[in-house]
Amino acid sequence: MTHIIMLALLFTSHLVPEAGRIETLYKRFLIRQVRFTWGMDQKVSVFAAQLRQESGWDPRARSPFAAGLAQFTPDTAEWISTKFSSLARPSAVSAADIRLDWKWSIKAMVRYDAWLYRRITKQPVGSAMLWPLTLRAYNGGLGWIYRELASCGKPGFLCCLRFRSRPNCVENTRYPRVILHKWQPLYERWDG
Repeated sequence: MTHIIMLALLFTSHLVPEAGRIETLYKRFLIRQVRFTWGMDQKVSVFAAQLRQESGWDPRARSPFAAGLAQFTPDTAEWISTKFSSLARPSAVSAADIRLDWKWSIKAMVRYDAWLYRRITKQPVGSAMLWPLTLRAYNGGLGWIYRELASCGKPGFLCCLRFRSRPNCVENTRYPRVILHKWQPLYERWDG
């Protein structure tokens, strides 16, 4: 009986839940990208949580509008490929294909978040709103955030309803809460 238990421990001790194994495939690369783009003090857990929310760590994930690990739309993938030279795609690769490259997807998300964050910091918002608004801009577009700021001064669900449908506002205002409160705590060990 002891032999059976020892064999069971030997064969199962290396097993990691599928999601955990997938996440660790991307962990080192994500940390390097965040440190390179944002500096050593930026919390990697925010980006890991965002990837968890976007695709559940599935680089082949597809939605009706987006694809890849970071769920870029074709238009945003095309734009970001021209905005950042490190994200330029080979001429033989279509924007749809490049979104499914997990390295490109991570690089693009980290750089796009930085680009959005810099624009949000130029707005009259408190520091507590910087990440929620950056994530909302990633999810629904920076233009909507600008409209809310111009119209209401304080972006949020009720202000969002002035411009967008209820389902869009529910999704867009829920997005940063799920990332920052549900998923980010799971990845805080990545911040070390």
